[in-house]
Amino acid sequence: MSYRTASGQPVTVGRQLATGGEGDIFEVTSPRGMVFKKYKPAILVKMPAAERKLRAMAGSPPPQWREAGTGRVMLAWPCQIVLENGRFVGFLMPVVDTRNTVELHRVANPSDRRNGTGATTWLRGFTWKYLVHTAANLAHVTHVLHKSGVVVGDFNERNILVTPHALITLIDCDSMQVKAPGGEPFFCRVGRPEFTPPELMNADWTRTFRHPSSDLFALAIHLYQLLMDGEHPFRGVWSGNGEKPPVQQLARQGIWAHQRGGPLRPRPAAIDFGSLPGSLQKLFRDAFEGGATSPTRRPSALAWNQALTGLATRLQPCKADRAHFYLADLAGCPWCRRGQPAPAATGRPETWAPLSRAVRRFMPL
Repeated sequence: MSYRTASGQPVTVGRQLATGGEGDIFEVTSPRGMVFKKYKPAILVKMPAAERKLRAMAGSPPPQWREAGTGRVMLAWPCQIVLENGRFVGFLMPVVDTRNTVELHRVANPSDRRNGTGATTWLRGFTWKYLVHTAANLAHVTHVLHKSGVVVGDFNERNILVTPHALITLIDCDSMQVKAPGGEPFFCRVGRPEFTPPELMNADWTRTFRHPSSDLFALAIHLYQLLMDGEHPFRGVWSGNGEKPPVQQLARQGIWAHQRGGPLRPRPAAIDFGSLPGSLQKLFRDAFEGGATSPTRRPSALAWNQALTGLATRLQPCKADRAHFYLADLAGCPWCRRGQPAPAATGRPETWAPLSRAVRRFMPL
């Protein structure tokens, strides 16, 4: 097989690294620092605009897709298209160090953090302070994309990778919604119902233009789960009539766990919502209540980043337990009051990665 980039550069392909529904991922020995996604022939038949989309993406990557100075990949963005005997078959994207990252759900889920072993032992050192920084960095990456006119679309937790420094890398970027320089939109054709906003629940994703506000619904869910130790905004104790409605119906009606006077309440073991500053509580209310019927009322990624950055500067350690961090405005440590271990209470100091460099690089905008 003879693979070349659009500019004629030879591509030397090595072993297969992974396989998925759309195609296979291969190691690339030349050019270095890349991997190759080769689409399955049947998928290319279903996506006749794939080549135009990938050419547009390779030609205009978002600023900060790769960190200046260190080269760390923040977005696994398509860099060059690949041709096989002159025919489009896939694209090159930067290598992501998946050995030192985990999917977002493993960070948000407290049992996954406690059970981190081997290469992921560092998860056991992820205190609430680390979760706050992870949330701020996720909001920052989202802002970078939206500022560039890109909509994630399929904004699910498996496409979000987290490092031991609480840094974020988004993968599966070829599924994102982008526009060609001439204005042609290339839609995000896939998604997960649990992260789909109410206005898109019954839409045909193959021909629906998504607005950044659709990402902001999923972003709010991810941030809530990070800050509330794995809890979900649309799950809890139901006190309304009949059976508890499905998540999608609750989201459409603006019913969530902290709606004032609403029929859904947090689980008894959940973190006190009052542990968050009032500014963040308001952002969540805007996202899940006003944003249920008016997408433009959902807080922007920039607003989330600024609020979370502010929270990070107001955290203080607990005198009774080194793994407890909480808002300095509170009268006492909510983790101690809760009578349960704080996030990562079983972690050991030598497994914790420093946060300072991560904060300087990614949180300020």
